[in-house]
Amino acid sequence: MTFFRKTYWYASAFFKKRWKLVLGVVFVSIVLFPTVLGGLITFLRLKKTTFIGRIGSVSLATLPRDIQEKMSDGLTRVDERGVVLPALAERWSVEDGGKTYRFILKQRVSWQDGKEVKVEDIKYNFSDAQIIPTQNEVIFKLKDAFVPFPAVVSQPVFRQNKSRVIGTGEFRMVKIKKEGANISEVQLESSREKIV
Repeated sequence: MTFFRKTYWYASAFFKKRWKLVLGVVFVSIVLFPTVLGGLITFLRLKKTTFIGRIGSVSLATLPRDIQEKMSDGLTRVDERGVVLPALAERWSVEDGGKTYRFILKQRVSWQDGKEVKVEDIKYNFSDAQIIPTQNEVIFKLKDAFVPFPAVVSQPVFRQNKSRVIGTGEFRMVKIKKEGANISEVQLESSREKIV
């Protein structure tokens, strides 16, 4: 019983002398704990990771289309119903009986590194089309009329620097493993998800 009595005396003497300090520590703890805990939870929150396995060998130029579409956009995009919609292009027009396509680029579209997408960045490798870049539009002059051409330019465009491929999409290429000229693994990351 004397142990509890002495403990009570020491505790009451401490609180009488330092009650302001104790009250301040309790108050600060109550106020800061949710803030610190919320920040810690946000910091430790793991991104959803999706693993995709592909059979075969691919290079950077032959990445599967669905992977490319996560990383970047083309001038257009094709939705799940097969309807062609604008992507990097704000709109387009068809001229010369379907032989000329004029795509007007959207303003203030950026690459993943923050640089603005320019007309000169839009590069497609078409052997049977003449590509004419102007100030804010890309003109494709075809040899023959080709009605589904807007669907063809839904192919994502990329800008490549020395170490990686840069797109305009939600996912960035953060890691790439190569075996010779072929890619063995690619890791893409967005603010919410990781794809390996």
